[in-house]
Amino acid sequence: MRTIYSYGIDITAGFIVGFNSDDKTIFDRQYEFIVSSGIAMAMVGLLYAAPKTPLHERLRLKLFKDRPHVWIDLKQSLDEKLSNALARIIHKTLKQNREAVVIDCRQLAESSSARLALLLRQLQRYREQIHICVTQPLY
Repeated sequence: MRTIYSYGIDITAGFIVGFNSDDKTIFDRQYEFIVSSGIAMAMVGLLYAAPKTPLHERLRLKLFKDRPHVWIDLKQSLDEKLSNALARIIHKTLKQNREAVVIDCRQLAESSSARLALLLRQLQRYREQIHICVTQPLY
């Protein structure tokens, strides 16, 4: 890389973390590599599996293997009545089973974020079983 720099060319690199083989030392190891190699600009991002791709399906199956799950798609707004009803349904479902609940918040209006936070506090004892999708779809 020093030879490339000697010709006035900068090197930029992108790195992705979040693979199955990554352990908790990945961040330190990547940092050391970036610094020691002299990369001028490095971008580090989390592995993202776009919906409707084979990777997305593999990760979904791995996450929920051996247990059924409930998918709740929150659209636009979450009022108090809906929030209370969801809390009751999720509580009953998770109390009786070791199922997982996915709450998809990608289309939830920002004005409903406080209500969502309250719902999650009500369900805190089930935090290991609740998965929340908050990222916007790429397309």
